[in-house]
Amino acid sequence: MSTTTAPVPGSTDGYALDFLRFGLLASALAYMPGELLFADAHAFPAELVMHLFAAGAVVMCLARVRALVVDRTDLFLAAFVALSAASALGASSGWFAARALALTVSGAAVFWAARALARDGWGDVLSRFAALAAVAVAATALLEAYGLVGELSLVNRAPGGTLGNRNQMAHLLVLALPALLLHAGRAPTRPRFAGWMAALAVVAAALALSRTRGAWLGVMAVAVAGTAALLVARRHLRGRWSVDRAGLLALAALLGCGAAVTLPNRLQWASQTPYGDTLRGIVNVEYGSGRGRVIQYANTLRMAGDHPLLGVGPGNWAVAYPRYASPGDPSYEPRSPMPTGRLPQGDWLGIAAERGGPALGFLLLACVAAALAAIRVLRREDDPEAVFRGAALLAALAGLAVVGSVDPVLLTPTASFLFFLLAGALLPPAVRSRTVALGPVRRRAALAAAALAGILTVGYGARQAWAGHLYGTGLDLEALARATRVNPGDYRAHMLLAEALVRQRRCDEALPYLRASQALFPTAQAVDSLGARCVAARPAR
Repeated sequence: MSTTTAPVPGSTDGYALDFLRFGLLASALAYMPGELLFADAHAFPAELVMHLFAAGAVVMCLARVRALVVDRTDLFLAAFVALSAASALGASSGWFAARALALTVSGAAVFWAARALARDGWGDVLSRFAALAAVAVAATALLEAYGLVGELSLVNRAPGGTLGNRNQMAHLLVLALPALLLHAGRAPTRPRFAGWMAALAVVAAALALSRTRGAWLGVMAVAVAGTAALLVARRHLRGRWSVDRAGLLALAALLGCGAAVTLPNRLQWASQTPYGDTLRGIVNVEYGSGRGRVIQYANTLRMAGDHPLLGVGPGNWAVAYPRYASPGDPSYEPRSPMPTGRLPQGDWLGIAAERGGPALGFLLLACVAAALAAIRVLRREDDPEAVFRGAALLAALAGLAVVGSVDPVLLTPTASFLFFLLAGALLPPAVRSRTVALGPVRRRAALAAAALAGILTVGYGARQAWAGHLYGTGLDLEALARATRVNPGDYRAHMLLAEALVRQRRCDEALPYLRASQALFPTAQAVDSLGARCVAARPAR
């Protein structure tokens, strides 16, 4: 089924390719403007875009294949998705679980669609768009940092660009860096190589301005893994690995970093030497955010130990965490309507706590299987192009291992979209695989299942995006009430409306929203506090 010509416009191949490459760009640049900024204001539109384009791509791929090629990586990923679904059934907050599970399903759909297209020769096109999407995000972050556009990020989270958070922006760039270097190193002409050098300088500048220690460590992991991979496979490259090009790319990255830290910007850092402070404390865990992470990791590990098989449910880490928060835990603010962050600070422990040890094990096995496939290519493949792709895949996995340890990556939409697309595009064909023929009945069943999953995920994404838009422009009571009707699982909308009504002493009207908030987030003390205020405000009989 492999081909080396461009997809025919209007064909299912062409539609699937467009759904993935332009969907990733749309997810990276999706932005919800509004006066009431909160973390999900950036996540809502990106999730909707991911669900929509992932569903479209996988349906287009299923419509044209006659057989499914399945190997160990596919089976491990499928087991992870299945265990995540089983975990969602027992979650205390079903709406939170549905949101997290939808993201997992769409991520797997992106991987399988990208892999199907890569088998037909479109892996390079997809990895190129992954690099370009990262450059676009980096550009928005630089425009924000230098005041050329309005504020895009949350308070104290600039420069995040369209992602709204500098940590998320930096982690996305780390995941895409191997793809950028892959295409820069293989650029066929000097003008194209110069263009990739400029793109690398933009990404390096945004990474420097982010002051994200996890991302800086991730860059080191990408560099070490990629260089080691190329050294192992150097005899297969046949002179394609140019030391001069590597030096020029390193120079472009250094120039980007240097320009970023010397040119005046509008970022307000408390320190006079912010970048040096971040570099000196890159592995510090004694104080500040490093110490807070260590405390949260220990508490999350206890949560995972208490729920070893299926966890507390996808998306339910925040609901369960107040029961495990220790005294002085900076991750926990009991008086806040949202007492913890929505996501844990790290994929691996977070997945273990939310979905159980077996689910995490299968996800890690999928990553290991992909890494072993890349190593096999490095050792045995004589095709330099395949070797470069294998090195890029290993570097991307190394970057994910590092950044996924310190912050959520696969639990966020755009980074998840990019990583699964890149993994599917770069993963080499398996030596051992099984072909499952798709007759008319099986194909219709597979299409129906994919379409149903797409309808559910896109429908949920559309509801939460619309609800966020309704109350993202201010605390209008009617808009908040409409938001709760559009998306009954939006805890923030219920709480904002309940707080506003309680302040106006309209407790009878606030009561339904307090009950809904309690059902969605039973461990939030702020809900009980609001209810107590209503009881205290009622006249004695």
